[in-house]
Amino acid sequence: MYIVMMMKKPVCPNCGSTDHYKFGFTAEKKQRYQCKSCGRSFILPEDHSRQPSGHVCPRCGSLNVIWRGRTLLTGGRQKRRLRCKDCRRNFYPPEEAEIVESG
Repeated sequence: MYIVMMMKKPVCPNCGSTDHYKFGFTAEKKQRYQCKSCGRSFILPEDHSRQPSGHVCPRCGSLNVIWRGRTLLTGGRQKRRLRCKDCRRNFYPPEEAEIVESG
């Protein structure tokens, strides 16, 4: 069983468009976006940041683990990847992953 994050697509604060692309980082290392419609750059509010996945890092045991992306496997299959924000290790969730509720 995996925890699935459902995030609403961010909206440009200037024109309301959802058509944008990544546009570097701020000095505080927050992702910056630029709207394709009006050209304004913006950052997401805190509630759009990545949430913990509920998995435990196999290296350090931390719960501070986020979904990192997907890896393309042979045969065109994809596998989701996790990243520990404490020790910065990328890893795959085990097949029978134990989900731990944080908080």
